[in-house]
Amino acid sequence: MTVGCKGDRPFRLKSYSVERLKKTVENNLDCLLKVLKFNREHKILFFRITSDLVPFASHLVNTFNWQNYFRSEFEEIGEFIRRNGIRISMHPDQFTLINSVDNDIFRRSCKELAYHAQILDLI
Repeated sequence: MTVGCKGDRPFRLKSYSVERLKKTVENNLDCLLKVLKFNREHKILFFRITSDLVPFASHLVNTFNWQNYFRSEFEEIGEFIRRNGIRISMHPDQFTLINSVDNDIFRRSCKELAYHAQILDLI
């Protein structure tokens, strides 16, 4: 089954630009809403949101204020989720290690967890 969109196109650090980020996040949010609508129609009321919704969100290269730029899209998705009683989750990838003895890994892991919290707060 398909919903007619693809929200996981490769986005490499070497090709990072604000315009590319905007287009990617716009596509990802559009696809997320389409998937949630498809799921609701098929009585699937639990969904795991990808950690890649906003590429490089916790990376130093990303200084773009994506939170404000896409605020209304996040609010629309959140309203849809609440209105339809959908349960959602997010899970950071396996490289998120808050128990690491390496301070750099710990710092990056904290930034990644903060990004996940931002997404859920925006929704």
